[in-house]
This record gives sequence, structure tokens and C-alpha cells, in this order.
Amino acid sequence: MIGDMRAKITFQTPTSVPVGGAGYETGYADALTTLCEAKSLSSSRDLAAHQTTLKNGYRFKLRYREGFTPSKDMLIIYKGSQFTINSIEPDKDDREKFWMIIGIEKG
Repeated sequence: MIGDMRAKITFQTPTSVPVGGAGYETGYADALTTLCEAKSLSSSRDLAAHQTTLKNGYRFKLRYREGFTPSKDMLIIYKGSQFTINSIEPDKDDREKFWMIIGIEKG
């Protein structure tokens, strides 16, 4: 189980970034880079601007970490792609504690 955690992911948290004219927009800053187990889920089709695109889904399994709690407003960076967090479930094993996170690739 622990040996399967070879994929490197980065969690990013939303931050306010100032833009011209005293406004702000949402940017993202790295919060945590860690190893996990990443398993591909089925792809889904999405119709945007009259074009069909495939969105990949992944299940990320990572160990609990003191002082870090993933949330749905974060992004995950995996293999150069951004994933929105769709669900977060704690998974308690007999000896270890894990987070099970479903991420959908941003289009």
C-alpha cells in the first residue's frame, strides 16, 4: 500500500492577487507537495464552446499529514495538469490513516 505511493502531487490554495485598478483576482499558491497513489478513473465528456472535450478523473490516496487538511477550494497539480477536488473522504486503515480524494481535470 505505502509502496504504491509513487506519484508526486502538489496542492495549491486560492489567494487574492492584486490587479490594476485596485481590483483582485483569484490566484493559486503551492501549499504542499507530497507522494500519493494515483489511479485513473473513467473519463467524461464535456461540451464547451461547441467542442467536446474529455476530462480525466483520478483517485488520489495520500497519508494524513499533521497540520494539513485538503479542501474543495484547492487545486491539485499532477503530471502538469490541474485538477479540481470533487470529493474528500477519510479512509482509516488498521495501522495507517489516509485521505481518498477524487480530482477532475480542469478543461
